[in-house]
Amino acid sequence: MEKDKLKYQNFIIDDTKYQTLLSPKFVKRKPYSLNNPAIVKAFLPGKIISITVKKGQKIKKGDTLCSFDAMKMENFITSQVNAIVKQIHISVGTVVAKNDLLFELEPLDTEQ
Repeated sequence: MEKDKLKYQNFIIDDTKYQTLLSPKFVKRKPYSLNNPAIVKAFLPGKIISITVKKGQKIKKGDTLCSFDAMKMENFITSQVNAIVKQIHISVGTVVAKNDLLFELEPLDTEQ
């Protein structure tokens, strides 16, 4: 039986110990990873309308990097960190898919 394969897992939350069974879907899940602010990817598929930065340019957190048309709306991608634009992987008119690499940034210290 499948129950023979399942084992209880122990979790401690706020000094309280819990035992639970993990579903096969949970066990096979992709582990969560934090986004790398130096890598900028497309969050929607669309067509690049404009690029507002150049390679080597210093940018501040919140500066617009590019705009693109997705789902009949203009969307903007902004920087999440103070950085220097290391590489631009797109050009105006490029059609991008979700998670395509758009920019590589070199983060700067927040004091600069």
